[in-house]
Amino acid sequence: MTPLTARLFASPLIGLGLGMALVARAADWREIMIPAVGMVTIGVLATLALVLSGADFAPQSPLAWLVAVLPLILLTVGLALLQSRPRPSPGAHAAAQARRTHKAA
Repeated sequence: MTPLTARLFASPLIGLGLGMALVARAADWREIMIPAVGMVTIGVLATLALVLSGADFAPQSPLAWLVAVLPLILLTVGLALLQSRPRPSPGAHAAAQARRTHKAA
């Protein structure tokens, strides 16, 4: 793993920390959505980059393995957050539509 590749893959660690801080402070599900999508995006792209450049991947230490696994951790956490989204009740859409119609009138 070259120093540039190590820096590239170390950036998800910062993303994971910032994303988790935003998620921890979130008061509403909508506030979790942006960090979760960001985690999934970085996780997919960095994992794809690692797979495509697998011939160059030869970590020398446990820390290097941790850096290489971070994109998968981001992907897993992001998908878990997106799966935990509360599902609306069957009558919620009709009630929201009625409120919008009532406000417009």
